[in-house]
Parts: sequence; structure tokens; C-alpha cells
Amino acid sequence: MTILGCFVLLNADHLLAISQVNEAIEGKAKLYLNILAIGLPASMAMRVLMALHNAVSRPAVITVVQLIGLALKLPLNLLFIYGGFGFARFSLPDWHRIWTLLKLGTPIGFSYLIEVTSFTFMSLFIARLGTTALAGHQIVANMGTVIYMAPLSLSIATMTLVSQSIGANKPERAEEIGWSSVFFTTALCITIGIAVWLLRMELLDLYDPPAEVKVFAVPLFLFIAFYQVFDALQVTAAFILRAYRIAFWPMLIYAGSLWGVGLGGGYLLGFNVFGNTPLFLQGANGFWTGNSISLGLAACLLPYLFRRTAERYEKTHPPVQV
Repeated sequence: MTILGCFVLLNADHLLAISQVNEAIEGKAKLYLNILAIGLPASMAMRVLMALHNAVSRPAVITVVQLIGLALKLPLNLLFIYGGFGFARFSLPDWHRIWTLLKLGTPIGFSYLIEVTSFTFMSLFIARLGTTALAGHQIVANMGTVIYMAPLSLSIATMTLVSQSIGANKPERAEEIGWSSVFFTTALCITIGIAVWLLRMELLDLYDPPAEVKVFAVPLFLFIAFYQVFDALQVTAAFILRAYRIAFWPMLIYAGSLWGVGLGGGYLLGFNVFGNTPLFLQGANGFWTGNSISLGLAACLLPYLFRRTAERYEKTHPPVQV
């Protein structure tokens, strides 16, 4: 997978061409992607280790590793920005286990790909609107990513507990944990969304953007405040479904919603393709509107799929009577 990722990062000319930026910015972007390719093997390995430790209820190990990495990041950033000064035992591949991993891991990987590329292409298209629009969009997108860590972490914990309940042949307990997490995470994210909107000016000041960027970014905060409820519903349900080894249908749902409705619809609105888009839905607002609608669609379909999956699983896997 690293080989494929490095090939994309090192040959991103056609992707960067979408932004239609000047040569100086494109050159910096290419350099950044080349550096990312160097760190990709370690990043991929870290993902595997994170999943492993979360699955065995040992998230503290990864937390310690990440805290060490964070502690190293500050001095390394100062160094590179401002200047200054175990081997595993080899065994033959177990193709049956590899195939089992691939059947579940491939659609999960494509789901991540769909999620990441939908936001990446969104940024590439918004870059056509100029540096002010791109800067404002990036501030809001970054804030949205930080907020997303709350439902994401709760979803990972939920997946672990649901998986353990399924493994213990307690399907009713698994469903109970799943729905409890859906309601709790959604309530938490609604609260976060309200706080983000009320504190939008203070949050913007943390980035200290130019005045014109700040004016552009303020309305976009409404979108990340509004779609928190959708984000919580879809990500929690998606991770619960992974505990049931259901990953293919969520992948299709993400493809249709994030790529089709979100990115495609955002393009039509943002660039006024049909000539009848209201003015307030053109530009970056159009892309964020499409993204919010796409998350709302996923938030409807994924919990429904979870409910159907849990009901079917309880019928086919009755608990053992002791």
C-alpha cells in the first residue's frame, strides 16, 4: 500500500493542475508531497498499530507513543522551520488470513480514501476562487478536523466494545452499546456545534488571519456547527458496522454521498454550472452546502443499516444459554 501511496504522491501533477495555481505555489505543493512520501511507510505502520491496540483495549500504549511524537514535533518544527541544530521473525504469508483482512480492510480503506479525497478535491476546486477563499476554507476545514476527533475517538471505543460483545456472543449487549454511543456522541457533538458557532470569532482569532480572510471564513463556521449532528451519526454508525464486519455497503454509501452528492453537488452549486444557483450558495458556500447534505444522507443510511444488521445478527446468532 505504501508503494501505491508513494506513486500517487510523487506523481500528483494532474491532481495539482485542478487548482490552477501559479508555478511557485505548485512547486511548494510538489515538494511537500515528496516529503510526505518519505514518511508514508511509518504512517501506514502506525495505523496498523493503532488498530491493533484499540482492538485489544490498550489505547494507552498508542496515546503514550503519540504524546512522545507530539513532544518531539515542537523542537523538530523549530529546527526545520527556523533553522538550527526490533526485528520480526520471518514466516511465510498466511494467505487465508491475508484474504480475511483484505475482505474487511479493503472497503474500510476505500471509505477513508473517499472521505479524504472528497475534502482534498473540495480544497483543490476552492483554490480556483483565489487565495483568500482558499485560506478561509482551510481555516474552517482545519477546525472541523479538530472537532471531528471527538466523535472519531468515541466511535473507535464503541467499535472495540461492540466487537468484544459480539465475540462474547452477547448480540443484545452489542446493540445496546451501539445505540447508547450513537445518542451520546450525537448529543455531545450538538453541544460542540453550538459552542463553535457562539465562539466562532474567538476561534478565528487563534489563527490570526488577515481581515479579508476572517470575513470570508465567518459564514463557513455555520456549516461545521450545523453538520456536527450528521457527522456524529454517520461516523458512529460506520464504526459500529465494522464491528459486525460490515464494510462494503458503508463504502458504497460514502461513495454515493461524499463523492456524488457532496463533491459533485458542491461543484454544481459552487461554480453555478446550470446558471440558476442563488448567489449565497455560490463559491465556497456551495461546496460546504454539498458537503453538509452528503453527511446528512450518510447519517440517515448508516444508522438504518446498523439497525438492520443488528436485528439480523440477533436472529442468526442467539446467545448461548449457560
